[in-house]
Amino acid sequence: MSKNTLGTILLHIVAFLWGFSFIAQKVLVNAGFPPFYTTAFRFSFIFLLFFHFRKQIKITKDTLLYGFALGSMLLVAFATQTIGLKDLDASISAFLTSSSIVAIPILGAIFFRTPITKYNIFAIFCTMIGIFIFNFQKGVSFIWSPSILITLLCSLGFTFHIVFSNHFLEKGESPVTLHFLQSIFVAVLSWIFALGFETFPTTWNLTTILAILYLGIFASLINYGIQLLGQDLTKDPLKAGLIISLEPAWAFIFALLALGETLSIHKMLGILFISCGIILCEWEAIKKTQLKNQKSGG
Repeated sequence: MSKNTLGTILLHIVAFLWGFSFIAQKVLVNAGFPPFYTTAFRFSFIFLLFFHFRKQIKITKDTLLYGFALGSMLLVAFATQTIGLKDLDASISAFLTSSSIVAIPILGAIFFRTPITKYNIFAIFCTMIGIFIFNFQKGVSFIWSPSILITLLCSLGFTFHIVFSNHFLEKGESPVTLHFLQSIFVAVLSWIFALGFETFPTTWNLTTILAILYLGIFASLINYGIQLLGQDLTKDPLKAGLIISLEPAWAFIFALLALGETLSIHKMLGILFISCGIILCEWEAIKKTQLKNQKSGG
């Protein structure tokens, strides 16, 4: 098997594992697990990363500040995502969460004065149409669903995280250190909010335990390593970006098979527009990277 083929397979595994994470979260929500306890259990597995990469983790005042900022953004994102899943199908949550990518150029322009291109405008336009269509009930009346609004807040949290984590990495910070510290802060803050405001979950069985183990180990720890290895083997950022953007499609398939979810015509149309927006944004970001590498002789 060639390196390119192996890398392609690994990238498909990344999309597969992240797609299934929405099913695991939905299982915990249906079992009555509160959002902060769910997030706390999930990110407590970060200590496994510390034991394996402890020599590569360098903690300074700056990295502590960056880790706290990124951890706070992830806490908002994952907590609101879990809350939204109470009254929202896993497949819909996946597509709405993935729509965060189209807001990245807007935040980049606001905070770091990066220009917005025509691709960004088309992507934002497609995604807004998709989200608008999602809120039509029975195809005739327009109603803003609270769960959709909460999930869009989750999407915004992920957008802030992507923009600022990229900014910190460009300043030369270690990705291993940032990943460790942000996860530690997510876990600590989640435990504080969970113990202070939520009731400890009582529905413990094999299914909920496996869901927590999956979210903590496979979806949060292992998958990041697989993604980096796959990108390194394929040497093709366009392929990597487009394959990983299949995550909500996998979530949709798993939701149909495992949870018996169904989609109305207007929600399928909304998914189509959001998918177009995601692909446009992925394409634009990757072409920028390729152009930058060509100019630098990379």
